[in-house]
Amino acid sequence: MGIVPHVAGEYPLYMYHPTEKPQLVETKERRAELGHQGWSETYIQQVFPRMFYRLTKKKDADGQPIVEQRTVETAEAEKVLGPAWLGAPPAVDLDDVGSAPVAPPPATKPPKAA
Repeated sequence: MGIVPHVAGEYPLYMYHPTEKPQLVETKERRAELGHQGWSETYIQQVFPRMFYRLTKKKDADGQPIVEQRTVETAEAEKVLGPAWLGAPPAVDLDDVGSAPVAPPPATKPPKAA
């Protein structure tokens, strides 16, 4: 037996809200109640929960930088993290970790005209 698609309007069904977790609705009365509170049968993508990342000064056993991860559930929790936390993993050149910075080549003088 394959996956049976959900037919809109049949119960139970999920309803979605911009800031709340989805709710399973089993009656038309509950569906109407949630509908008046901003809920929808159409999926609504939510901003939260979100993952945030921070590059630390610590290194793992292989000398690779450690990136901390945190999941936040609200905008208030995001503010508490502070500016060091990023919404995407920090870019780290893993091939260059631990090597000394490369100095620019020495300046050369142009050849003198004859």
